[in-house]
Amino acid sequence: MTGRHSAQLNCSRKLITDELLYDATLPYLHNLPEAITYLTHKCVIALTNLTSESRTTSGPDSRKTVSAIPSRTRQRSRERETPNRRKKPIRPASTAGTLTLTLGLRGVAEGPPVCLESGNRSVTGLLHVTVSRIWPIARTFLLPCVLVFPLIASYAGAEVINLGFPGENTAELDARFDRVLALHPAWVVIFAGGNDALNPAKFLAPEVSRENLLHMISRSREAGARVVLVTIHEPDLARLLKRHAVAEYGNKSPAERVRELDAVITALAAQYKIPLADFRSKLLASGGPNLRLSADGVHLTRAGYALLAATVRAKFPHHVPSSKTIVCFGDSLTYGIGVRAPGNAPESNDTYPARLRALLAR
Repeated sequence: MTGRHSAQLNCSRKLITDELLYDATLPYLHNLPEAITYLTHKCVIALTNLTSESRTTSGPDSRKTVSAIPSRTRQRSRERETPNRRKKPIRPASTAGTLTLTLGLRGVAEGPPVCLESGNRSVTGLLHVTVSRIWPIARTFLLPCVLVFPLIASYAGAEVINLGFPGENTAELDARFDRVLALHPAWVVIFAGGNDALNPAKFLAPEVSRENLLHMISRSREAGARVVLVTIHEPDLARLLKRHAVAEYGNKSPAERVRELDAVITALAAQYKIPLADFRSKLLASGGPNLRLSADGVHLTRAGYALLAATVRAKFPHHVPSSKTIVCFGDSLTYGIGVRAPGNAPESNDTYPARLRALLAR
């Protein structure tokens, strides 16, 4: 091969390397797993193009190098130069298979020519020339991708499932709990009791709510899942009482009912050593159920659900593997009323389970 053609191949290799580095930069900063997948794809295309360029290089010297010398003569000559190395015939299914197979063997580029036994048995010299040029690119890009990608993929974030049922109290949710266990979760976030305390049609006494919550906790643990409990936040009374008459609450105000239920939830968390996401305190510290955080005095806005998701996220380990499943179980606050249409509509990115999913993926 002439110096001119050799320089062309070297220039092509450098251009390919620079292009790969440039193309990988921006995706890498935003989404590392996608960037690695993209980089691997680009590298395979580049190597295929380089192979084609090597085969189609014209000129009398290059033809002499590749095809004019009989393949057996070239093979015997190489074997005399490197007597301690043994030729290993390979049967690739295609050019792409050839690249994939040879890139994993560092010694290929430096050893004797590789014999391809396919329809054409005389391409040893060409393959050796091609592999000797593509190996530096492969070593730089493909092998690190193969080694690092499984580790990075485990940081993509756990699967978070929204099982919210608007309008249901803890008794109704407990009756649905088989749906939670059918998902084989690693964690169950139980955010329930709002209707027990604030919906006159679904009132339950605190002791009844406790039994329902304890039953869900016990079943989760029996199934091998860990539990996170969430406290109920106090409502904006002015807006709440536009929907419900004061008389419907009897001798206890909505705020008193919420405080009694939160005392039950806090006691269960302490007794059974369960992580407690104290959203009630977090919301009060952020200004309470105001217009910025609450859509109607009870349900939340985008900012409110973001605050709830951050409160729950703090109770999980720093890294939750992507193989784990988290089920967020509860009523309309889990479903996402305020940022999601009723009637089992597609989940919005602003519900607290969706926000939690995004936080876990960071």
